[in-house]
Amino acid sequence: MIAMVLCASEWTRDDLEDGRDHLSENRKAAIAAALILIGFGVVAYLMPRIMLAIGEYSPWAAGTFAALFVLAFFGVFWLRARAQKKKRD
Repeated sequence: MIAMVLCASEWTRDDLEDGRDHLSENRKAAIAAALILIGFGVVAYLMPRIMLAIGEYSPWAAGTFAALFVLAFFGVFWLRARAQKKKRD
């Protein structure tokens, strides 16, 4: 996943001439993606325990928690992409 983030940037001649430090931008993006994936990975690893604990209270609440977890995973990357796009424009 980190390699995909690093390879995803396409540089043009203008980008290289404007003096921005692309290596540092790519490194920051890779670190952010890695931290997000590690954070969600830890929660996914603990998901069965969390769902069993919530499921003792309410099965609907456990299902809702699982659905929100999946939506949050994609939502974080969607929000990051929007922020990056605004930063570039």
